[in-house]
Amino acid sequence: MARWFCRLDPAFYPAWQRGDLEAQARSFAIQGWLLSIDVDGQGTSSSFLNPPAAPDLPWAWELNCSDPLSPQAERNLLASLKEAWCSEHVLHLLGRPVIVLRGLKNLSSLKFALQRFRKLHDQLLILSSDLRPISGIEENGLDVDGWLDSSTDQMIYIRNLKLAHHRLAGSGLEVPGVWAMDQDLEKVSSDSPNELYREWLEQASAWSELANDGAIDAPVCIQDWSGHCRLMMPSSLKEKSVEPERLNVTQIPSTDERSWGESSPGHLALMIHGFYPDVLDDILLKLPSFCAGMVGTQLDLYVSTSMDQIDQVEKKLRDLDFACVRLFGVENRGRDVAPFLLHLLPAVAAAGHHFFVKLHTKKSLQFGIDGLDKWSRHLIESLLSAAGLEAIRYQFLDDEDLGCLCPSGTLLPLAIALFKNKTHLHHLLSHSEINGRWALMQTFVAGSMFAGRVEAFRSLLDQGFSLDDFELEGGQFDGTFAHALERLISLEVKRSGWQIKEMSGSPEAVPGFGYGLVD
Repeated sequence: MARWFCRLDPAFYPAWQRGDLEAQARSFAIQGWLLSIDVDGQGTSSSFLNPPAAPDLPWAWELNCSDPLSPQAERNLLASLKEAWCSEHVLHLLGRPVIVLRGLKNLSSLKFALQRFRKLHDQLLILSSDLRPISGIEENGLDVDGWLDSSTDQMIYIRNLKLAHHRLAGSGLEVPGVWAMDQDLEKVSSDSPNELYREWLEQASAWSELANDGAIDAPVCIQDWSGHCRLMMPSSLKEKSVEPERLNVTQIPSTDERSWGESSPGHLALMIHGFYPDVLDDILLKLPSFCAGMVGTQLDLYVSTSMDQIDQVEKKLRDLDFACVRLFGVENRGRDVAPFLLHLLPAVAAAGHHFFVKLHTKKSLQFGIDGLDKWSRHLIESLLSAAGLEAIRYQFLDDEDLGCLCPSGTLLPLAIALFKNKTHLHHLLSHSEINGRWALMQTFVAGSMFAGRVEAFRSLLDQGFSLDDFELEGGQFDGTFAHALERLISLEVKRSGWQIKEMSGSPEAVPGFGYGLVD
């Protein structure tokens, strides 16, 4: 779990000094305080607060330098700060003691002023709470260690949630902040402010944890103590586990493989996971002319379906006279991702194909009948039209760095719904060569339908995944091992040096993931 520390309004300082807030803060999972001190141009601060007699929680100072400081003023400030610096009670984040500076442009010299501050402790973590970018200052020349979210200009939760779900990481340390909105605005804009606030906090925590590779003190700043108390209940703070279910049951054989015809490496490999028979019928009826080589690109067919449907699917494929087919009967587990990684991709790679298209019979029931139809059709038709298939093949031939091609609008920030997928994603990244901050700079292909260069996906064949890694099917909308792998697949392609690009076309049918439709 991330380390939550809370900015304390000066009105609560007397209560903090008396030690009246410690027990309540613990009950709301607060693990430290941020106390703001104003600093004038002489380096004189409003007096540093006397801490509680027996402090339970550590604290960090935020120095608000509102006037220009001379080198001597900075020395004066540091002299007074040393007296107030109680190392055993200083808030530590990522294993280092913290100080927060606001007003970097008022320091005498960024280079030398920050060197003076670092004399407080050889491992000092200096954060800035200035708005970025700072006027007149090149950010890459700053010797601060990271940035603390300083404010939000969005006054309703769903807009802040959109920003949180679509947040891409920068190159340095970033500390997400979470605000309680004005109570009057809460009543107007939402009938569930508690749930939205908690989602924001969970999303910010998941983001910070991944950005810091699972550190137990990955920081998140609660920006409003009274609002946090109002909106959070201790019972809501229990960590939700989404670990895979591992049941000791006897498994039926996982595959029944059937095949006919000779594959050709020069043909495009079409992979389909056919769970829903009606959608599979629609896809198959578009294929005969392609597979026979009568129209455009020739296709070899690789299909997976549930064990109880394999006879029915085989009959359809033979009736439609497909020339080259590999058919796998699989357990209904791991959605389309498990069949892709465990059966279809290995078979395509073994046959020597260079390029493939991956489809599945998608029914995203959470979007409603109209939504799922538009979303599914957009994905399938983008990849399966005659013009689309021919364009896919030529794009891969013309662009030697292209590893994956996806329908328009499907490249989304990795952070979307991260709070539901963090546990599995942490596990996957810990067994890969990918660090969390780099991962949060990336996008992934939502919808799990795309065209690919086999070589770009080859590293996935060496990961050692098994069917036991995947949860049993329970109608889950998110948070499963398969959903985390959907993200890892894109990350592995990029880590291997390949590019992922979107196809041309309208993205209107793509659902508003991560509050994406919020203005």
